[in-house]
Amino acid sequence: MSRLANVVPERVLLDMEIRRPDAGRIRAATKEIRTAAREIAARRAVALDWPAPSVLAPVVFDKTLVGEVERLCRKQNLSCRRPPSMAGPDTSNLAFLAPAAMVFVSLRDGRCHCAEEWTRWEAVAAGAAVLGGLTLFADRQQGHGVTGSGDGRIRLPGAPRPMAEERSAPG
Repeated sequence: MSRLANVVPERVLLDMEIRRPDAGRIRAATKEIRTAAREIAARRAVALDWPAPSVLAPVVFDKTLVGEVERLCRKQNLSCRRPPSMAGPDTSNLAFLAPAAMVFVSLRDGRCHCAEEWTRWEAVAAGAAVLGGLTLFADRQQGHGVTGSGDGRIRLPGAPRPMAEERSAPG
């Protein structure tokens, strides 16, 4: 398949993904798009093959975990907002097994899932800190006893304490 702008391809493959927390709205949007595509194809005398869509059930994040993500972001003076997409493919399998939430980091120009995607290391570190805090929160909810030391390190129950030199070393 050619990627040249001035070439009219013989065949085009278009993939579509619609994310909404409401399955009914996904079905309605899919039907509306299919109807419009059929009308355009008929008007332009081109063939349209519309296979049955692959539909993932909307994933609703765990409210307690989402609240904790928001609290951790506020604590670190990070901006935080709830994603409108529900990010189904990324969490659809996990959410059936356990409570789920996601931590997103800022991307340059908001570009995601493309060659231009870029994230500053500071944003990666901030996201990792929030994810680490969320992991500790979830563990406390389960009563497993993993704790954070306040210095960004995780302490497992029964794990040896660091030597004095390690404790005083800058993190």
